Amino acid sequence: MEIVSLHIGQAGVQIGSSCWELYCKEHGILPEGTQATELGNHGNSSDHGNDPGYHGNPHPIFSETSSGKLVPRSVFLDLEPTIIQALQSGSYRDLYNPDTMVTGLEDASSLYSQGHYCLGRGMLDEACDVIRRQVEQCEHFQGFMLFSALGGGTGSGFSSLLGHSLNVSYKHCKTRVNVRVFPSPSLSPIVVEPYNGVLGVASGMDYSDAEIYFDNESLYNVCTRYLDIERPSYSDLNSVISQVTASITASYRFDGGIRTDLNTILTNTVPYPRVKFLTATYAPLMSPDKASHQPLTVSDMTKACFDQSAKTVSMDWNAGAILSTCVMYRGQVTAGEINSAISDLKSQKSLKFTRWVPSPIKVGHVHTPPSHHGTDLADFQRSACALTNHCGQETQWSGINHRY
Repeated sequence: MEIVSLHIGQAGVQIGSSCWELYCKEHGILPEGTQATELGNHGNSSDHGNDPGYHGNPHPIFSETSSGKLVPRSVFLDLEPTIIQALQSGSYRDLYNPDTMVTGLEDASSLYSQGHYCLGRGMLDEACDVIRRQVEQCEHFQGFMLFSALGGGTGSGFSSLLGHSLNVSYKHCKTRVNVRVFPSPSLSPIVVEPYNGVLGVASGMDYSDAEIYFDNESLYNVCTRYLDIERPSYSDLNSVISQVTASITASYRFDGGIRTDLNTILTNTVPYPRVKFLTATYAPLMSPDKASHQPLTVSDMTKACFDQSAKTVSMDWNAGAILSTCVMYRGQVTAGEINSAISDLKSQKSLKFTRWVPSPIKVGHVHTPPSHHGTDLADFQRSACALTNHCGQETQWSGINHRY
């Protein structure tokens, strides 16, 4: 099953650059698109996580040319060319297919109306044509993952316009997940961010199966508190988002004991079609200096995913209850350790679960550990990522409505 990634606007393109660099590291793919070592049969699947010669199956997110080059199943879209031109001149410039990068000549001036009603409409047909060609290359198309920021004109306006078009063209698409950077409550460089955010969410509400939110302020706090980065850059923030994305797609790409593809995740975390706003957390978030002094158990990782200080979006964990959550483990983790960690989690009095959801916690596991090489994260051989549907999101929505 294949996934097509759509990266829209400045934030979407920059997040995409971070994600695809991480995917390449996990699959042993060089910047020009060739694999560093040959794939082969390295024993049974339970041994793959510890086998340095095993690079998983990249084909759910990469297509392969007749010459053996691996090309991302992605489309990069922006109304102004500067950010995509920077990607085309970067170290991974030979990895991407130039035909999947679509730009306009003028930016949306950080206005939803420009991206949705004016400039965006002029680029819509070309964007849909490029996406159609990417989908046609898939043998078993699973769905879309769309990356954008709701504070910008392109990320809010054009992404909702494109979402409507995709909804018409791909009615039977199994999964459509939006990964969004939400306007921060106090770090808003653009005065019209609340305007863009409210209209972007409202107009695109019916065109996705789930919405995963981050905000720069919370990501900034995570980087300074846990990774000891005094002044985090956008690349530092994007590296956290890319680790979450890699965990979500890991079941497609690597062998594991408990499979959790996108459809399984949504089935277990979205109880009603419009109650689909998920919060992502990742553990361990730890600098290399701290890692050598602190033990890391599976229970510690699991609890860290529900720590108020580790949240990646501005919300109050104590406001309301958890409707459902999916915890995805990677690396050297046993089934017994997972069961013990989940039992400890359920016994925490600080966490409130709704009574009307009989099984609010879904777990997944792949044997291959995460790749933290080249980042400020400590290189642990295990990780956990949680996608949580929490009533505390209401505080986030009320805040942006007030500023609107």
